[in-house]
Amino acid sequence: ADAARDDGGGEHETETLDVYAKDRKKVNERASHAFHATSVDAIRAESYFLLGRLEHTRARNQEALRYYAEACRLWPGFALAQLRLAQMYVADSQSGSASSSTSSDAAVAALRKVLELLPDNVDALHMIGVIFLDEGKPEEALKPLEKATAHAPNNARLHIAYAQAQQARGKAGYAKALDAYARATKLTLAQHGGDARSVPAFLWNNVAVLRHEMAELPEASVAYERALECRLGSAADAAAAAASLPPAALLRSAPLKHERNRFFWEWR
Repeated sequence: ADAARDDGGGEHETETLDVYAKDRKKVNERASHAFHATSVDAIRAESYFLLGRLEHTRARNQEALRYYAEACRLWPGFALAQLRLAQMYVADSQSGSASSSTSSDAAVAALRKVLELLPDNVDALHMIGVIFLDEGKPEEALKPLEKATAHAPNNARLHIAYAQAQQARGKAGYAKALDAYARATKLTLAQHGGDARSVPAFLWNNVAVLRHEMAELPEASVAYERALECRLGSAADAAAAAASLPPAALLRSAPLKHERNRFFWEWR
């Protein structure tokens, strides 16, 4: 799964936004009124936060970032605002803009503040782990991701991120990566009534390559077939496509790549 990205939802939503999310004008009016009616920084910060959430739900990330930043300036201990600010910085770092590197550093700084306030916050642990992984720092990624999976053992996305960190370590992490992918697969199947199509193709592809690297060829073959089936339909359709298309065309018709698995993109 795409562990670095988030739709802005989560378990920490505010009731005010839930009630008035469909009436953006009312959210804006009430938050603005609350801001101007007080000199208390914490209340002003909450007003900025609500305005930020309003822009966030509209996918206006730069506007949301500015509101979240103001909320954090007024109330540095506002953990939820710090978390949302980090999300906006992550989105900017993934945009390919000139400020991507700076945004990644800013996201880590915001997440560290969250974890100072809430050391067991799963969202923050997940996000900072994935950032480290994207920066090519798998050893730094492991600790927060392992802690996140301990606190949310039924979250398949966390197990996938942990598996990706282990596989990025090289052969020393392959066995643990396979264990984590197995847990993610089991959880995903359980959550979707056993539907094999619910398991992402890239997961099967990663398992296949890991098995291949470990010289477990029969198991690797099965996982490769499942990856192709996820993209191409039935086993027969997958086999026919694999036989008739050259590798480059096959990749275009059945992309199995994942942005954090560049090691696995090379054909051997």
